[in-house]
Amino acid sequence: MELVKTIPPLEVGHTLSNGYMAIAVKEIGALKENMRIFKVIALRPDHVLHKYVVWTAIASRSTDAYDCERGSYFEDLAEAVEYFNEGI
Repeated sequence: MELVKTIPPLEVGHTLSNGYMAIAVKEIGALKENMRIFKVIALRPDHVLHKYVVWTAIASRSTDAYDCERGSYFEDLAEAVEYFNEGI
């Protein structure tokens, strides 16, 4: 039997696998019991135009972090929060 590593749920303040910090987090599902899926807003202070991004974050298979995909990028935090709250 192969042991599968389960990483803790993603929380505000955690660093994602790409190095950015999650500033808002909602669990939106799971692929398997050990593969949680979250919607996150991340702060990207090194980006001049789009400092905020809403990503889907999935527990990484190779690290103790969360990998991000399907980003929508925003200049304004209020716009990012509005998008983050849509459909949830």
